[in-house]
Amino acid sequence: MSYYQHIKPMIMRIFYDKEKALFEEWQTRVHKNEPKAEFAPDGILFRGPIEFNEDGTGYKPRTIGNSSEQWDRATKRLLILTKDLHDSDGAWDIRYDTGRVWDAGKYVVKTSRARFYANLTLWSYALLDACEGNPIDIYDMTPSWDELREFYETAPIARVNCKKTLGGKSCPKSELRNHLEIYGDLLQRQMILYDADIILCCGGSDLIKDFVKNSYLPDLTKVEDTECLYYTPSGKKLVINSYHPSYPGCSTESMYEAMMKDMKIFLDRYPEFTTPSG
Repeated sequence: MSYYQHIKPMIMRIFYDKEKALFEEWQTRVHKNEPKAEFAPDGILFRGPIEFNEDGTGYKPRTIGNSSEQWDRATKRLLILTKDLHDSDGAWDIRYDTGRVWDAGKYVVKTSRARFYANLTLWSYALLDACEGNPIDIYDMTPSWDELREFYETAPIARVNCKKTLGGKSCPKSELRNHLEIYGDLLQRQMILYDADIILCCGGSDLIKDFVKNSYLPDLTKVEDTECLYYTPSGKKLVINSYHPSYPGCSTESMYEAMMKDMKIFLDRYPEFTTPSG
């Protein structure tokens, strides 16, 4: 399937440069409030080449590539909102993310099958595929791991943590709420910058979805007969209030089926959503 419409001029680094300016302001505020906090940038996933380190220690950080141009030309843009980054090795730039894992020093292509990536890659593929106007089979999870990996590494996806400082094994709702109160204006500006068509809110109960509504899409309303979909017809933006991809309480199959059932209802009601943006 095609994810791009070639109707806009080349943009190159414009989104990256605006992200950089925003993160400099954000990091300054964080260090003023939390001097010892580690800051983790995020945003439009980099699309430069994926290369091994010469010394066999893993992958090189991915470069920006044509991510800004690709995002600008995408027929539909997917923004994934999660709570924060948990990594025992410290903070890192989420835009490097590929979902690949390093397998005991072997130069192999291996994508993590942890619940987080198993669900996130599948949801991303299914949502953008459905919004291309392709038929939805609620119970069919046919893409292979190779297909999902290639998709996740090339599609127009932005990954954003609402809380930009390094977290622990879990992010309490009170901690996330406090962060949004202090830095919410910056997160609002980040969402406005991306102008995504689909916003996938992962975890945080209703807190992330409510923040999107209150700070960015005030006319967001629940899509009738769905469990987790919200829509603003005036802005043609779809918000999905989802489980966290790592949530252990439901199977991958049941979460996928519930999301795709809602998407089928939504696209039957708003078929115009599948038309290209911009």
